[in-house]
Amino acid sequence: MCVSWTPLPCKSCPTHACTCRASAGTTICTLSNDSKPAFELAVEIMMRTTSTLVALTLTLAACGGGGGSSSGSSPSSTGLSSEQRTALVSAITEQQIVPAMTAVHSHASTLNEQVQQWCQAPQADGLTALQQQWRDTANAWYQAQLFNFGPADADPVLPLYTYIDSLRLRGTDYRATVRTTQASWLQQDELNNAFFAEQRFQYVGLLALEEALFYGPELAQQYVDEPKRCDLLTGLSQQLAIRTEALQQGWSLNYNNSGTAYQQLLINNQLPTGRDAMAQLLIAAQEYLDYFKKRNIVTLAGTTAEVSWQLAEQALTAAKQLLTQPYAGTSLLQHMQQQGYELNVNAVNSNIAMAEQALSERDSDSFNAAIGMLDGNFKREIPVALGIELGINFSDGD
Repeated sequence: MCVSWTPLPCKSCPTHACTCRASAGTTICTLSNDSKPAFELAVEIMMRTTSTLVALTLTLAACGGGGGSSSGSSPSSTGLSSEQRTALVSAITEQQIVPAMTAVHSHASTLNEQVQQWCQAPQADGLTALQQQWRDTANAWYQAQLFNFGPADADPVLPLYTYIDSLRLRGTDYRATVRTTQASWLQQDELNNAFFAEQRFQYVGLLALEEALFYGPELAQQYVDEPKRCDLLTGLSQQLAIRTEALQQGWSLNYNNSGTAYQQLLINNQLPTGRDAMAQLLIAAQEYLDYFKKRNIVTLAGTTAEVSWQLAEQALTAAKQLLTQPYAGTSLLQHMQQQGYELNVNAVNSNIAMAEQALSERDSDSFNAAIGMLDGNFKREIPVALGIELGINFSDGD
């Protein structure tokens, strides 16, 4: 049996997984998500045999396979009650989602105010403060976008979130294009609010501000020597404040001109899409983790500001909070355990631990692998244990 698990890439295994060092020095490899059917078959066979093999299955799941059994020792078939679902959705909305959206707008608004003030008399020390405020805004966004639905994507053609974070649409890095475009803007006769309001999503938002605030040698002096740079910076910061305010108000005051706050629609389980509210929360989290892994976001986000790992940490923190915070007195993982799905809980906790270790070691391959397995947990183990039907057929091999 395995006595020590190390969440590192298997050097001697055919797939990227974690390794298990047995007492005799033998290395046992889990299978990757791509080999999930074989892994699940092995688990099923072991579950049918002796108690010793069941214990081994539990240990394998703790290694983070992400495709383990959907049941624990004595799983319940009832899942969450209607009352429990309502209480959880209400608590998650009021204690995590709305504060996250409020934080994004608050930081963006503060950044805009500081930019407007600094540009009256640009100085080097003031630029450092602006850069930190951008980091704070980006950190807040990377927690908030765990819930990238509702006001964020109400417009099916030009979703609001793309004007905040162009990377989230397809994982396309527009950095080089933004730099070229901003250089051409400095040749424009006039850069006013109307000009920036008409710009495409690639050229506004967090990425555009990151480039304006971090890219270039002796940047503060460039703002002193070329005043039009401040026209560019103030226009971008104002647009970000406007877009994040629309996001926050959509959640708290008025969703898509309906006269009703989206948080009330979610709490009342009356989403315009007809989707179950609890299912929507799990699907949004799954999509975020899937995006992070497939687009290799840890190597793309915040590279000019050198905060890629910091942003990845914010994403994982938000996902972990959703699972472990005792909303309405009991966390989602505790609910899963109460339903008898201890094996699923162990798998989720193991994958979170793997992702956290990869973060601490700045290992992008291991981080993506762990995030991918946690993504799988949101597709299978978590909804099964909670009795939630997602209403989606996944076709990505997981």
